Amino acid sequence: MKKLLLSLSLSLYLSANSLTVYNNIANVDSTIPVDLKKGENIIYLNSFSKKIIPNSTMFSLKEGLILNSKEYNLNKLSSTSLLQYFKGKRVLYKNKPVTIEESNPLLIRDINGSIFLGDKQFIKFDSVPKELRASITLNISSKEDKYSSLHFSYLTNGLTWYSNYSAFLDKHRNIHLKGFYSVENKTGIDFKDTSISFVAGKLNTIKQKRKMIPMVMKSIAPTAKQEKINAYHMYTLPYKVTLRNNTLKDFKFIDADNIYYSSFGEYTLNFSNGTFPFKFKNKIEFLNNSDNNLGIPFPQGDIRFYEKDSIGTYRLVGESHIEDTAKNKRISLSLGTLFDISGKVITTQYKNDSYELSSTQQIIVTNNSDKFKVLKIKYVIPSYKNVVLQDTCAENCEKEVINDFTGTYIIKLPGNSEYSFDREIFISKD
Repeated sequence: MKKLLLSLSLSLYLSANSLTVYNNIANVDSTIPVDLKKGENIIYLNSFSKKIIPNSTMFSLKEGLILNSKEYNLNKLSSTSLLQYFKGKRVLYKNKPVTIEESNPLLIRDINGSIFLGDKQFIKFDSVPKELRASITLNISSKEDKYSSLHFSYLTNGLTWYSNYSAFLDKHRNIHLKGFYSVENKTGIDFKDTSISFVAGKLNTIKQKRKMIPMVMKSIAPTAKQEKINAYHMYTLPYKVTLRNNTLKDFKFIDADNIYYSSFGEYTLNFSNGTFPFKFKNKIEFLNNSDNNLGIPFPQGDIRFYEKDSIGTYRLVGESHIEDTAKNKRISLSLGTLFDISGKVITTQYKNDSYELSSTQQIIVTNNSDKFKVLKIKYVIPSYKNVVLQDTCAENCEKEVINDFTGTYIIKLPGNSEYSFDREIFISKD
C-alpha cells in the first residue's frame, strides 16, 4: 500500500523576541509558533529585516521535526518590480480599469483599446504579490500532527548603536554624568516589544561570512540584568522596547552624581631646537571606580561637558571622546585649549653630531587668569644608553620620573603669575 504524504502550507509573520546589537551588525532571535500536520509542511517566513545576511540564518526545531530544506527569496519590492509583475494584467489608473502593456516605458491600454503613456504614481494595485516579497521558505517534516515552535536566529545589517555622554561640572570639582545608548534602525522593518542587549568592542566581520565574538559590556543601571560571558559582561535592558524603522532612539544607562575630577593643563615637550611658544590642553581626569561612584566598563562614545554661568545656565565648555575603558582605570579627556595660560621654550644651546646630542633650555609658563592652575609638562627624550638630565624644577614645580627617557613636570601656578626653570640634556651616542 502506497504511503500517503500530506503537505501543508503556512505563511507566518515574524516578530523578534530579542535583539543583540553590535558595533556594525545585529543578531535577531525569534521563537515562532507553528501548527504542523503529519508529513511535509511548507512554511513561509516574512517580515524579517530587509538587510538580513542570508547565510547567517539558524533554525532550531523541537524533537520529532526535521528541516528538509530552506530557500531564500530576497526579492526587493519596488515600483519597477511591481509594474513588471503586472504586465498584461488589469490594474486601476486614476481609478479606472486599464491593462499594463509595457513597464518601461509605461504603456497603458484602456478599456476602449487605446494605448497611451502613463504615470506610475496614478496606478493602484489590489495587493502586493507574495512572489515579490522577501521570504524564507522552510520544508519541515513532522511525524505527527502537533502544535510546536521553532527558533529562528539571523544576523542583519542596518541596526547600529553608539553611546554618548553628558557631563555637568560643578564648582566643587564634581561631575553629574549621564550616559545613553543610541540605537538606529535602518533595517526596513519595525521591532516591537523586544528585549535588547548591547555589545561593546570591535567585531571582526568578513565579507560573505560573519563570525560573532561576544565582547559585551555591563551598565551601572541597578535594575539591569548582568551576565558574564567568557571574559566579558553583557547588559540587557530590564524592559522591552519598540524600535521603529528609520528612527534613532536613546536609552539611559548611566545617571551618576558626585564623581570627583581633577582639572589641569597639559603639554608634551619633545626634544627639539629653537625658541617657540606653546599652549596647554584643558584636561579633565577622573577615576572609574566604585569609590568615585562609578566602577563600570565604559563603551566608547562622545562626551559633552557643561558648566553653569553666573546666572545658573549650563553652557557647553568642551567635547571629547571616551575610548572603551575598563573599570578601575583613569579616564583622561581634553576639553580644548586653555585660553589664559601659555608657555615658551627658549633654547640657548643645542648640539647634534656623531658623538653627542645635547641642549640647554629655559621653560617659562604664564598664568594670566585669576585662578590657581595645575600644569603638567610631559617630556620625551630620545632613547640612548647614556642620558643625563638636569633641571632646576623646584618650589612650585615637582617632577615625576617614569624612566630615563620620559617624565612629567608638575607646576602649581597661582593666578596672575609666572614660573620658569632650566633644564640641560646630554646624550652620549657612544
